Amino acid sequence: MRLRARLGRLRIRARAAEEDRSWNAEAGLGGAFLAALLLLAPPAAAPAASAQASRAAPASLQTQWTREGLPDHFVYHLAADPTRPGRLYAYGGLFGGKGRNTNMNLFRSDDGGQWENISQGNVGSIFAGGLAVDDSGVVYVSDSHSIHISRDGGSAWETVSGPPGDRALAVVPTEPPTLYTVGGLTGFARSTDGGVTWDLIDRQLLCDATSLAADAAAPSTVYLAGACGVLRSKWGGTNWSLLLSVSLGSNAYLIPYIALNPSDPSVLYVGGYNGYSPDDPAVQGLWRSRDGGVSWDHVNSEFPIKGLRFDERDPSHQTLLALGDRELFWSADGGATWASLRGPPASVTVFPHDFIASGDRVVVATNGDGIWSAPLPPLPPLP
Repeated sequence: MRLRARLGRLRIRARAAEEDRSWNAEAGLGGAFLAALLLLAPPAAAPAASAQASRAAPASLQTQWTREGLPDHFVYHLAADPTRPGRLYAYGGLFGGKGRNTNMNLFRSDDGGQWENISQGNVGSIFAGGLAVDDSGVVYVSDSHSIHISRDGGSAWETVSGPPGDRALAVVPTEPPTLYTVGGLTGFARSTDGGVTWDLIDRQLLCDATSLAADAAAPSTVYLAGACGVLRSKWGGTNWSLLLSVSLGSNAYLIPYIALNPSDPSVLYVGGYNGYSPDDPAVQGLWRSRDGGVSWDHVNSEFPIKGLRFDERDPSHQTLLALGDRELFWSADGGATWASLRGPPASVTVFPHDFIASGDRVVVATNGDGIWSAPLPPLPPLP
């Protein structure tokens, strides 16, 4: 096995989510078993109907970007309030010096231009891994050792200590809401009462997670993407199955982001990039599964993907938005072809961090240049 690990070229493996290949977090099988599985598992057969990834150069759609505030800020996270059209939340701090890490705050805007600091001294002192707003307008901010909750748009906050959340946060619209968080070194946690109490499910799930996605129709089904690959649990994080994994070579390491089709949970998208070698067509682009992760197609490898969202205007959920290295891309055909959303000013291309589709516009958080927005392209006609 060691010889194979040293000499093997990178292989993206699609593996069936068989229950006999899952592991039980409560039994203490976490990061160590996961590392062994990734390095020692024999390569599976290529998935049926696997498609060759497209390498055509992305087209360009000229658009006009508009500054939406927080100039000179390093903005990590964005979220929209579904109960208040136009209300946005942003998490970030002033760019440069110690402020980049220690002066982090949560901001709110109701007009896309004026931003109010609503941290009140307790939200933002620790680097946040997640920001979310549920269907009733409750705001959640997770960090390395706690979660902060506001039920009135940021006027008052309650802090629950314990759950790790410095990597990702997911909220499922149950009653009360179900929440999942994951930390880089502190494991995976679940709440079934809107964040009031938490169960620390796995203290050793060392996955360096990049994103979480949960099935609204089956709240106990949650997907985790990170350096360990793409995992799924049907039991709220108690057991995990490996869906998409990477066989490591000397200079190849897939960093994935996952998006779950809300109208058809069997359709999964994973965007990713090579953490070691930029612009590697074998280890970047978009993968799609139409059978719940049993098989995967590498449908596009035009550019590295560092964030993935659905264009919520499209009820068929065939329209996607993706973050590249320094620009935003849009696809109306399930990721087969992409167009770059380019336009003045050039400064908006400075390392975007997060983005959301809000109405007919896309809002982008940048690395040191605040928040910008642009109109989304018109949707293609329905068939």
